[in-house]
Parts: sequence; structure tokens; C-alpha cells
Amino acid sequence: MKLVIWRRSSKAFCLWRTLKVAAILLLLIFVVMPIRNTVLYFVLPKLWMEQPSLFLLKVMTHNQYFPIEQTPLGQNPAPIQVDLKEIEQEQYQLPAYPAFHAKVKELKEKAEEGDAESEQELQELMRFQPQMVDQDRAVFLFTLKVFTEACKAANLTWFLISGSALGAIRHHGMIPWDDDVDIVMNGSEWITIRNVLSDVKGFDLFTPSYNQWKFFMHDLPQGNRPFKWPNLDIFFFAEDDTYIWATTWGAKGSLANKKTDVFPLTTKKFEIFQLPVARYIKSLITAEYGDYHSGCKTAEYVHKTNEKHASTSLVSIDCAKLHKVFPFVFYATNADGAIVEQLQVDGKPV
Repeated sequence: MKLVIWRRSSKAFCLWRTLKVAAILLLLIFVVMPIRNTVLYFVLPKLWMEQPSLFLLKVMTHNQYFPIEQTPLGQNPAPIQVDLKEIEQEQYQLPAYPAFHAKVKELKEKAEEGDAESEQELQELMRFQPQMVDQDRAVFLFTLKVFTEACKAANLTWFLISGSALGAIRHHGMIPWDDDVDIVMNGSEWITIRNVLSDVKGFDLFTPSYNQWKFFMHDLPQGNRPFKWPNLDIFFFAEDDTYIWATTWGAKGSLANKKTDVFPLTTKKFEIFQLPVARYIKSLITAEYGDYHSGCKTAEYVHKTNEKHASTSLVSIDCAKLHKVFPFVFYATNADGAIVEQLQVDGKPV
């Protein structure tokens, strides 16, 4: 009898050893959060770094899908009355950012006289130019008002997220250089949401199966998309007994938390409204944006023209440079020792 002994080649052995080492490293990255966060620092959204990997796997794989075409539109369970003439009333409640425009005028005059420092300051300031004129803001506020009334009548769950949540705590409203509002709703209620918002007089609802929905006035000018602007961006969330997460891709980096961080919802001043926000909104916004009081960034996307800014054109500056031209929330302690919020422009209450 001849005994045959198989010996692994040196190349195969090296490959096998390399695969084992790689598997161990991947396991460590997946299981040990500090290692994962270090290795994937430039890939993971900041908000995700606080969450376990198994939960993040669910966040990444559970994506929005609604069988829109296969689901007939149903009856609105709670119709509301809308007076489209009310939009005219919003014109007189708008912060027009007069300090910004006055500063721009001053800098332009100095720049025309050859002041290089004023020219540089003007260029930086114009990166944060408000995107909405007064009429746009009137439409936006009226749209938001109608949306809140429709959701309240139908008892629908929703709250502000992302840049709109940041605007609520830092500006008591929209980020001055932003041009939309970000809302998240319960994906399990999508059929009711569609029935309700599709049945609002003078308004339309854009309802793709996989992406965020848009709620907007019907009579706005038609742009280059099937929806119009100004509009409300409606994202969706899912939940289990412990966690809540966004299923719409555009919001996954803004909502992936324990439910106790979000519910019960609270409210925050947003323009002329008190709107629902997450229970621990400041902690969530800090996790997503970092030190949001000191760092102000230009918008990545212009919704008015549906254009995404190149990453090289984005600007981040110290928010203190904008305190004289835009409203910011400041904190103080009153006579009773309680911390109170005050909206100020250039140190003066708004």
C-alpha cells in the first residue's frame, strides 16, 4: 500500500492565513464599536457611531418601499377646510433678515471703493445668502400650517429631523440660508398619510415608492421635476420595541436611535409655530452635526433649482460671524434660576 500525504502549498497556506486574519479583523470591526468607528470614521454618519452594529445592519437593509401603484387611493378619514386666501396673512409675519441685507449693502459700498477686506467678507457672507424671498416664505409657512392641521385632524405622528430640527433649536425656525423643511412620519401609516394629504384643497402630494414624498401648493410654477417648490420633504421611519430608524435613504443619517431618545415627543418653536421634535433633540442634533452652536455650514442642496453643490464649494465658518446678521438662539438664566432661550440678532432680542 502506498500512503499519499497531501501537503498544502506555501501559497495556499499564506492565502488561508490571510483570509483568517481578515475574518478576525472584520469581526473585530463589526463587534467592537471603538475599532469600528475608528476604521470607518470617514464613512459612517456621525449619528451611527453611538449605535451597535447589529442595529446599523437593520438600518442599512430596511429601506422604504410602498406599493403605490397597487394600492388604490382611499377616503380621507379627517378632511379639513382650507382657505387659500389665508396665505396673504403670512406675508406680515416673516423675518426678512434686514440685518443681513443691510450688511451686504455696507460691504458692497466699501468693496466698490477698493476695500479688499470688505470684498473678502462680502464673498464669505454671500455664501449664506437666504434662498427664499418673502413670497416664497409665505408659501412655505402656509404649506406648513396646512400640513400641521391635516396631520392633527387625522392624528398622524410626525416630527422635525435633520436641518429643520437643527433650525428649531439654533434659530427657532428655518436655518436662514436653507430652503426646505425636513419631516419624518411613521411608515406604517403611509396609506392613511397618502389618503389625508392627497385630499387637501389646493395642494398636491408627490408619492414615490422608494424616496421621500413632497407636499406642496398646486398653483406654484412648474419646475424641472414632477413636484414644485417650496415644498415639505416627508421622510419615513420604522420602529421595534427598542429602536427607531429612517427607512428613507435621505434621512438614514439623521434618525437611528433608541426610541426613548425620541418618544415621547416634545415641541419647539419653529417660525410662528410650535412643532413636534424628538424628546432629546439637542443630544440627537449634537450626535449628527457636532458643535452646532459654533459651526455653521452652507447648504449642500438647493431645492429651489434641484441642484447639489459640489463638496469643494461648501463652506463652514464660525457661527459667531453670522450673529450680527441672522437670528440665533442664546441661553440665559432668569431670576428663578431657570435656563431660558432668547432669539437675538446682533445681541438684540427679536
